[in-house]
Amino acid sequence: MAPSLPNSAALVSNPLTSWSDEALLAFLQGQLSPEATEAALLHLLPEAVPPALFVRLWQLLRRLALPLAGFPLPFPVLDVCGTGGSGRHGRFNTSTASAFALQALRKEGLALPPLLKFGNKGVSGSGGSFDLLESMGVPVEQSPQQVAHTLATQGLAFLFAPAVYPALGALQPFRKALGAKTGQPTVLNALGPLLNPALPAFRLHGYSHPAFLEGMLAVLQQQPSLQQAVLVRSASGLDEWDPLETATLHWVNAKGEVREETRSAAAAQALVGVTPQQVALWPQQATALAQLSADQRLAHTQAVLANGLTDELVGHYSTALVRLNTHLALEVCGLAALP
Repeated sequence: MAPSLPNSAALVSNPLTSWSDEALLAFLQGQLSPEATEAALLHLLPEAVPPALFVRLWQLLRRLALPLAGFPLPFPVLDVCGTGGSGRHGRFNTSTASAFALQALRKEGLALPPLLKFGNKGVSGSGGSFDLLESMGVPVEQSPQQVAHTLATQGLAFLFAPAVYPALGALQPFRKALGAKTGQPTVLNALGPLLNPALPAFRLHGYSHPAFLEGMLAVLQQQPSLQQAVLVRSASGLDEWDPLETATLHWVNAKGEVREETRSAAAAQALVGVTPQQVALWPQQATALAQLSADQRLAHTQAVLANGLTDELVGHYSTALVRLNTHLALEVCGLAALP
C-alpha cells in the first residue's frame, strides 16, 4: 500500500519533524509533487533543522543506498570533504587538491590510511569535487567494486555519490533552483559527506553554515567505527581552514567526546611559512579563485599540485589553502605535520 503523503498545504504549516518516515523517504526520492518538494526543501534550510531531525534524515538516507560489491571495506579509511554552499571559492576545490597532496605524501613513504573521497558534481553551487576530477580525466563513474579494488591497491579512490544513492538525483534540479533563489545551502549539503558508505574511521569535513554543526557532530557521535574526526569552519564562512581568518575546529574522538579549538590566521600563516608581502596579496588572490572558469580551475589546481614550491606559486593563497587542509588531514590521522 502506498504511504499517506502530506500535501503542499500541510507542508507550509507542518515541520518535517512531524512527518512519517515513509513521507520523508518519498520526499528524498522525489516522489512528491513539484510544489510539495519545493516547500519541503524550504524546511531544510540550515536553521530549520534541529539535530534530532538531522540524525533521522541521515539514517533514512542510508536506507536508500544500493548494495555495494566490495563493501564494507576490511580496513579503516580517511575522507576529506567540504559541505559546499559557502559561496566562497566556488570554482576551486581545496579538498580534492588536498587528496592528491596526501597521495603524493603516501608515495614518499608516509603511512597514511587509504583515502576514499566520496562526493558529487556541483548541486546547489558550482565546483563540485567530481566536476574537477572529470576535467582531470579521472574516471568518476567506476563501479563500487572497482573503487574498492583501486583503494586497496593504490591507496586513493573516488566514489561518486550517485552510484550509491541514485534515488537522490530527483532532488537535484530543485536544490539548484533553491540555491539560486536563496543563496543558501540546505542540510543535504552537510549530510552528503556523512553518507560515505565506507563509514571512514578518519574524517576531515568542513561545514559552510554554523547551523550544520550540531547535527554533524550528532551523526559522528553515532558512528561506532570512528577513530577521529574534525569539523572545520572559518570566520569567513569558508568550509575549510582559511589562512586569512580565524578557524573553529571541533574534534570528535572514538568515544564521541567533542573538543573545540580555535586557530588564528597568524598560526596558519606561520605554519605554511609565508612572508607579510605574500599575505598582503591573498585577499586579491582569494577573490580571483571565485572567478575561475572550468579550464582555469583545472590549470590552477594542477599548477598548485605540481609547482607549489616554485617561484610562481610559493606563498600563493590557494597553495596555503591546500597545505593547511592537508596538514589538518594528517592531524586527524595522528601523523606528523607537513615539513
